[in-house]
Amino acid sequence: MKAMVITPKNSSDYKFIHDLLKSLEYLQLLTEEELEDLGFVKIVEIMDKTKVSKARYSKSLNNEGRVSE
Repeated sequence: MKAMVITPKNSSDYKFIHDLLKSLEYLQLLTEEELEDLGFVKIVEIMDKTKVSKARYSKSLNNEGRVSE
């Protein structure tokens, strides 16, 4: 299954896209926590491809305010 993340520019675009996808039965909204989880998965995928060190990864998360030491 493929997915898309759409960020509308304004509220009228949001309403249009929301109503269109809902009418086509393609609408599945994600919670903020689910979006963060997707971001974490993306970081892990990048780490696997680039062999990022644990220290660099931890520093990256600290810069994003996600990890406290």
